[in-house]
Amino acid sequence: MVAAVVGWAQAKLLVVTMPEHSFLKRCADLPPVRHFPRIVSILLILSGSLALLNGHGRAVLPLLPNNSPMHYNTTLCFIIASVGLLLLTTRQVKMASWLGLGVVAFAGLVGVQYAISYELHIDQPFHVANLELIPANLSRMSLLTSACFILIGLGLSVAGARQTWSYRLAAAGLLACIVTVIAGLALVGYLFDIEVAYSWGASQMTLNSSLALLLLGGGLLAWAWLATRPENFNFLRWLPITSALTLMLIIAFISAVNLLQLKRTTYWRGHTLQALLKAQAFEDQLIDLQHTVRVYVTSGDPKSLALSQASTASEPRLLAELFQSTENNPQQQQHLKKLTAALAAVFSYDQQVIAGYREQGAPAVAKMDATGENWRVFGQARDILKIFIGEQQKILDAHAVLEKKNSDSAAQLLGLSSVTAALLLLFANQMTSRELRQRRQTEEHLRESEERFRLALDNAPIGMAIVSPQGRWIKVNRAVCDMLGYSEIELLAADFQRLTHPGDLPQNLEFVRQILAGEIPTYQMEKRYFHKDGTTVFALLRVALVRSQNHQPLYFVSQMENISERKRIEAEREKLIGELQHALAQVKSLSGMIPICGWCKNVRSDEGYWQTVEQFVRDHTDANFSHGMCPKCAEKFQADITQAKTQITTVKS
Repeated sequence: MVAAVVGWAQAKLLVVTMPEHSFLKRCADLPPVRHFPRIVSILLILSGSLALLNGHGRAVLPLLPNNSPMHYNTTLCFIIASVGLLLLTTRQVKMASWLGLGVVAFAGLVGVQYAISYELHIDQPFHVANLELIPANLSRMSLLTSACFILIGLGLSVAGARQTWSYRLAAAGLLACIVTVIAGLALVGYLFDIEVAYSWGASQMTLNSSLALLLLGGGLLAWAWLATRPENFNFLRWLPITSALTLMLIIAFISAVNLLQLKRTTYWRGHTLQALLKAQAFEDQLIDLQHTVRVYVTSGDPKSLALSQASTASEPRLLAELFQSTENNPQQQQHLKKLTAALAAVFSYDQQVIAGYREQGAPAVAKMDATGENWRVFGQARDILKIFIGEQQKILDAHAVLEKKNSDSAAQLLGLSSVTAALLLLFANQMTSRELRQRRQTEEHLRESEERFRLALDNAPIGMAIVSPQGRWIKVNRAVCDMLGYSEIELLAADFQRLTHPGDLPQNLEFVRQILAGEIPTYQMEKRYFHKDGTTVFALLRVALVRSQNHQPLYFVSQMENISERKRIEAEREKLIGELQHALAQVKSLSGMIPICGWCKNVRSDEGYWQTVEQFVRDHTDANFSHGMCPKCAEKFQADITQAKTQITTVKS
């Protein structure tokens, strides 16, 4: 009966913890897989130590040609996290948890610096030799790297917690999976020149960091998988979904960042284009100014003079607008300053030409133009303006190229990530379908087991009950209800302590404590229950404990055999035996030498008192006396009897 209950419980637990695939089991038994976390941690510790001794991060992965150097604090975090991973493979798991929290704290401070745009002076806690070799964009740990370190640190702290909770290992593995996906995506970005895959803003995850994070995340993931196998807890089926969700989140993030960059680029393109259009308008107006001046000094048309004066008045305003449009570009500002001086020379020469025309006529203008001053000042202004326009066109083209590059990179990454996420989802769907088939079979087995359990429980000739670790009835059969006089609803609303005789409760609770503590597997005892009518029911109790996969107590399985009738028969038998023993003792006391008087026939008791034979027999046996006279005595005393009868008759008459 207990075996049926345990089988039912195990079948129910299989619904939650499905076994892993046989291929994965074979892979887990391979030595490279079993020792992979330790190999990775030792490799990263040695490589990081060489980097620190070398003074910069170029030695972290010396096999990569022309690899970018790694920041000092990044290398330090890799060493600490790798030591934590190595400790997980030993018995010092608590220390691994503390190291993980340290990594989270340090990487979190780096993220705070990026968030609040404030320097906390943690980027160079120690002197680093050859610091000039590190580019400006690597003067601080990148934001993407710090985010990965936060995830790795959380995984180490959760994995190192001293608990039997299986899901903590799954949480550590899933966090490591996210880091592995991010680092792998960064490597793909370096491979296909997709900058948005390894760059968040101005900071970039180096090639060294991406490869080291890939190894570190893979090592933690492998450790979590190997740690959950003894408990038959397979969380690998969650990895495709986790990877796909991570890619989708990255896609969403990159899309948002790309939209912001596109918006910013579009704004600056528009801004640059406006400045370019204003410069072209300025050039056109400058040409018109020279044309109207020449028309005036040739024909004397006053309208042309008015137009030239209007152009002369509007040119400074357009020039001020150009200054304002390019205030963030010092080089263009220098060009505009030169243009201002050249424009002043143009305006001065035009005024001289107009004044000469008014005073001396066209010959004076021709004489002035013959010096070539007109073409010199106008050509100088126009050359400077063309340089300005050319620079603006280059800036506009650079924005277009950057926009196209960002768009193409984002499109490539989005396409690659989308395809990968789709494949992962398809794979997850296949795994889910397979697991659903296994679950359907296991639920089928569970129904069969539950049916057998229900029939065995309900039809058991003795009392059967399922009791919680706190002592409350969970399930009882009809025999228990008949034995105690309560309905099933009444029993389920109570606990066994309330129905147990106070004299038996301490021993019962001690057995419960021992079985919960694992000191004993089962226990058996005779105990008394209170019937609903107030009478006492004797029962032989047998109890076993059903535990979960992680050894947590689920419920007790109790067998209760009513032995009240047997106890009554035993009591009556004991009473009869006592009475017989007492009678036998009395008989034995009369079977020895009895001191009796030879004359009066009185008997001497053990206390030394003399008493009649009748009294002695009454005290030592249960016999009573009825007095009479035997025929021999009657014949002997016949005369006396006749005389006595006569006297009695006379007295009566």
